[in-house]
Amino acid sequence: ITQPPHYTQGKLEVVEAIMLLGLDPCAGNVLKYIARHTMKGGKDDLLKAREYINLMLKHYDNWYSDKEK
Repeated sequence: ITQPPHYTQGKLEVVEAIMLLGLDPCAGNVLKYIARHTMKGGKDDLLKAREYINLMLKHYDNWYSDKEK
């Protein structure tokens, strides 16, 4: 359960990068699925990342527009 290979391929676990970057759950899941796709879920993980991106786009005005710089 801790430090599985598909999350620890670099210097940080994906969850550590998500927390350090202060990502919201959707953006964090995009990072997670992209980071692990070659070691775990392959194309399915990329499709999952795309679903989260689509969700973010669908709700962009409500969730993110006030955070634009």
